[in-house]
Amino acid sequence: MEEKMPSKGVYTALLVLGFLCGIIWGALSVTPYKNMKAAIEHGDVAGANADAKKIRTFVIIGVVVNALVIIGRMAQG
Repeated sequence: MEEKMPSKGVYTALLVLGFLCGIIWGALSVTPYKNMKAAIEHGDVAGANADAKKIRTFVIIGVVVNALVIIGRMAQG
């Protein structure tokens, strides 16, 4: 049984999609950052910590998505 050659176009599209996901998750961090900055200026510790947690979550998701796409691309050769 012959092995089928993987399509470069599919993996290129996945790589671009992963990159765009990283940008999107990074952009989602902008609003919580502004809210965190305002909370710090007003001395709202709980609000600042809640927004910092959102930022960390968005950044982690973006990094993980990008890492998975890159690893998947590297695995395909």
